[in-house]
Amino acid sequence: STGKTPFEVVYGRSPPALTRWLQGETKVKAVQRDLVDKDEALGQLKTRLVKAQEKMKSQADKKRLDRSFMVGEWVFVKLRAHRQKSVVTRINAKLAA
Repeated sequence: STGKTPFEVVYGRSPPALTRWLQGETKVKAVQRDLVDKDEALGQLKTRLVKAQEKMKSQADKKRLDRSFMVGEWVFVKLRAHRQKSVVTRINAKLAA
């Protein structure tokens, strides 16, 4: 992982801060309408993001089982052999193996 956001990778800088505004901060109606629209859009994005995260968590939790073991119990551990292959396919892949 690059440790950077997609915005930072594309533009080479941090994204601009989304600051909140106070009611009555501007006297221009068009600017005030745009600021209200922006705040509503941000609110919708945040609620939808939380909803999506909750849905992903519930889907992941469906596959998980809560198990507990006592000291001295025998358990089976399934180990899978893992061999990493490069993403790039080479013409001479047969010779490299």
